[in-house]
Amino acid sequence: MRLSTFIMSILLSSIFLGCGEKLETSDPEGTYNLYRNALFEGDSEKIYVLLAPESIAYFDDEFARLERMDETIAKYLPITDHKLARRQAGSILTDEVKDGHGLFLKIFKPSSMELSKSSRWNQSPYEVGAIVDEIQVSEDGKAAKLTTKAKEEYHFEKTEKGVWKLQLVQSAKAFQDATQWMRKNERSLQQTIDDLIEEERTKRETIIAELMGL
Repeated sequence: MRLSTFIMSILLSSIFLGCGEKLETSDPEGTYNLYRNALFEGDSEKIYVLLAPESIAYFDDEFARLERMDETIAKYLPITDHKLARRQAGSILTDEVKDGHGLFLKIFKPSSMELSKSSRWNQSPYEVGAIVDEIQVSEDGKAAKLTTKAKEEYHFEKTEKGVWKLQLVQSAKAFQDATQWMRKNERSLQQTIDDLIEEERTKRETIIAELMGL
């Protein structure tokens, strides 16, 4: 093997094996790499610890929405209807998860995309697309936007401790779409309750009118 070919082989191997890859959260690229690796591994827990406070709060709020629906069902619907109503509303999830953290792990289940162990020379489209293309940091150094080769954008924020966290909800709009059903079901449930209240009010008015001979 010619020396130049040998050196090139080493360089390419280093690239594919991730040699020198940033894996520290003190840098937005490092946080992204940790996220990407966890995504390939299908490890939601590793991704959760990388989330920015705003993204964590988002899932806490969605869990609170499920709890509100549970409370509404318990307050206004007959006990015989509770199980069916909770299943239809989706609030039955509170039997399985106890907070926003648990809800995230329930909803976010990335398919395992482990890198091939047989060959590092032929990268999959996922691997190629996940390569960092550009990083832009705000003037105040507190926010960053990372663009991949697949033109996907990820947003990061720097905490007071100098750690870069991933704003996943803002980066992946699919997450907001994945929880839209909660908002829709909450509105539908409230409409159902309003209709029942109106129906009961009409019945009472009719009975009173009949008793008074009106």
